Amino acid sequence: MELQSYLDIVYTETSGTALLLDIYRPADDRCYPVLLHVHGGGWCVGGRSRDVECFRHHVEQGYVVVDIDYRLAPEHPYPAACDDVHTAAHWLLAHAEEYGGDARRFGALGYSAGGHLLALLATEANTPLTCTVCWGNPTDMRREPVTPPYRGYAWAFMSACPNEDANLYDAASPVTRLTKQTPPLLHLHGTADGVVPVHHARFLAEAAAQVGAPVEVIIQDGGGHCVAGNAEDGERAEAAIRHFFARHLLPMTTESVG
Repeated sequence: MELQSYLDIVYTETSGTALLLDIYRPADDRCYPVLLHVHGGGWCVGGRSRDVECFRHHVEQGYVVVDIDYRLAPEHPYPAACDDVHTAAHWLLAHAEEYGGDARRFGALGYSAGGHLLALLATEANTPLTCTVCWGNPTDMRREPVTPPYRGYAWAFMSACPNEDANLYDAASPVTRLTKQTPPLLHLHGTADGVVPVHHARFLAEAAAQVGAPVEVIIQDGGGHCVAGNAEDGERAEAAIRHFFARHLLPMTTESVG
């Protein structure tokens, strides 16, 4: 399939910095659902992929994929990155049609810190998201969001230790924000994740059950940080993601695409 791309689009300017996004879509005139991708990197490093091959399989399945940058800690601690993801999502609501996207069918996909930021967006009141997939992200910042070797990333992002500002950690924890109105959310996590403890998948499942939020949790035996433990589990994870998005974003007649 031929892909079309729109690169280096400014979605906002803040703190003297222009924040950019890239858009990838099938090279035709049809209108497709939107998938917002938010990168990981411990809230402190990373950026847009700039590699169309990273998103080709989603585009071929019938989506307009939008990959964004956001401000990084420690220079820009919480809630800067959350505000940027929120701003990008609302920019897409206003501009998706210009790029052949249907913002009424608006999914999101993030790994690690990117998953955490999207889980916060998904649990906002009146979120624009239709559904969200997160893999290997913290869900309760109050309970060891990352393992000790990487703890500095969380402290840099939060700009305070939990005992210094408990309210800050409450606000940054998706588990505290779930409601029945939260749009469908799929969370994947590996039991051998050495960065974000797998307990965070269980924290999310327990919190969702308490309030009746539509959350699905897949725990992969032996899976590492945002990666399956073996090829077979990887295929199952990708299939789960594909069918989740198809169920919530694609017409029933196209669910088998890809």
